[in-house]
Amino acid sequence: MDTRTQFLEALADWRAAIDAFNGADAECLDYAIYRLQAAEVKLGWALHQARKAGHAGEDAPGRQPGGSRRSSRESQAPGG
Repeated sequence: MDTRTQFLEALADWRAAIDAFNGADAECLDYAIYRLQAAEVKLGWALHQARKAGHAGEDAPGRQPGGSRRSSRESQAPGG
């Protein structure tokens, strides 16, 4: 499996884990938290691998047009 496919699958797993967490009842909340944390780790690893392989370019989440990244402080600054 290539790194782009791994990233897209990890992203889908993360989104599913968020949905499961948001819909979890009290009995399943611990499992939903565990699943979400695991999905976040998996997504971070997949993103790292994709960047290392050169697959995270202009269309990568968190990227601004032109390939630059803006920190949350920059995007929240007045006039920024």
